[in-house]
Amino acid sequence: KMYVFDTSSLRHLAGFFPDRFPSLWKQVDELIAQGKIVSTREVLNEAEKRPDLKDWLQKNKDIFHNPTAEEGNFIREIFEVKHFQQSMSNQQRYRGGNFADPWVIAKAKIFEGTVVTEEKFKKGGTQVPVICKHFNIDCINLEKLMEREDWKF
Repeated sequence: KMYVFDTSSLRHLAGFFPDRFPSLWKQVDELIAQGKIVSTREVLNEAEKRPDLKDWLQKNKDIFHNPTAEEGNFIREIFEVKHFQQSMSNQQRYRGGNFADPWVIAKAKIFEGTVVTEEKFKKGGTQVPVICKHFNIDCINLEKLMEREDWKF
């Protein structure tokens, strides 16, 4: 199973300092080596703004993929849902610059992966878990990933 990381989960992961939690980072590295952790170019662009992630991002640039045509086509499907269209474009306008959410969702949909995000489901909202549920895409947080992979520390 492929895990497609959202920026929020990378930020959360960065809070587990590598020198303090080496066994956690070893597990992450193993999933990366197996090709099970991926993300998108847009997440890389968002995450690069975080100094605490800079070294890790440089070391793992290969997990951040450019979008495929299929992913682009699926993003159109997301934006065909008027509620998602309006809210997502507002979020992008307020935040400015990069907006990775639809790309993360599209990658998970096309490659039958699981979105990993720290965003919470809010009924009637436009958070990543809401959009994933609408399109029947598996969506979990970092702790749930650890549970699924049976990581113990």
